[in-house]
Amino acid sequence: MGDPSIEEKELLDKIILTKDSFKFKPSYNEDRLDKFRMTNPTDALISFKIKSTRLKQLGSKPSYGTLKPKRGLYVTVKFYKLTGEFDGNADHLTVYLGILPKDKENMKPSQFWRTAAPATTRRVVINVEYDPAIEGVPPAAGAEAPAPAPAAPPPPAEGAPEKKEDEGEDEEGEEGE
Repeated sequence: MGDPSIEEKELLDKIILTKDSFKFKPSYNEDRLDKFRMTNPTDALISFKIKSTRLKQLGSKPSYGTLKPKRGLYVTVKFYKLTGEFDGNADHLTVYLGILPKDKENMKPSQFWRTAAPATTRRVVINVEYDPAIEGVPPAAGAEAPAPAPAAPPPPAEGAPEKKEDEGEDEEGEEGE
């Protein structure tokens, strides 16, 4: 039998990502979203984590996870709306892939990558560029965000519906929980 790390590398090389780049138009008004799909055509369980070069502005959901054999999943990439100055420099998302050992299948993916990361990994870089035209107007320097509107006062006590004697509180509290 061959070198296990070479066999693992060959398995990881079979994982398909549908995009290798994104371009977002920055906005002061709204978040920007896009997606890509990861597909695992192998019979191995694959764990992944996704890291960003702009932690508070660019992220993914999920950022950790497991790709089941012969399955795929969509990852949403989110560029959050701007709250201040923006330099427009290109970024990237890095997708790390590793084979999940049988004895770690019940471990949360984030815990797996922190405590038992695989020796053989594949790293895929997804480039992120930004349109130089920015939507919206930046907040004025030194100005604070507008205060939220005050909460509406509770309805007057005499306007509240009366409770019927045969209504049970337990039934109401459990519904929808």
